[in-house]
Amino acid sequence: MATGPAVLAAGLIPLALLSPGPLAQLVAGLVVACAGAGVVNATLRREAVASVPPSDAGAGSGINDTSRYVGAAEGVAVITVLALGPGGLLAGWNVATPPVIGLSLADAAAVLILQNADTRRRVATEEPA
Repeated sequence: MATGPAVLAAGLIPLALLSPGPLAQLVAGLVVACAGAGVVNATLRREAVASVPPSDAGAGSGINDTSRYVGAAEGVAVITVLALGPGGLLAGWNVATPPVIGLSLADAAAVLILQNADTRRRVATEEPA
């Protein structure tokens, strides 16, 4: 599950260094970032439904979708404010992208930490055979 945010961050690195010119850097970064986002969205949807009782699967899915849409709207608003700052759109984009890379890497780290904590908790609560 940590792979998605890490791949997303890797795809955003070339997007943080954009300059006027050929579109190859833009396209390559977008392809990798979108692949990471796809992994994140598919995994989160599955986990949202699997983490609740079957009778609440619809609620789990709805909460996941609502959180995703609200987060996307907030993210677009913040990135837009940063990107439209002084220096023009390209300079602003190059300023706005590094924090998103940092957040994606922090997401990946948090997933790894929480997965390890959950595994330790499960092992500690298992009864010996």
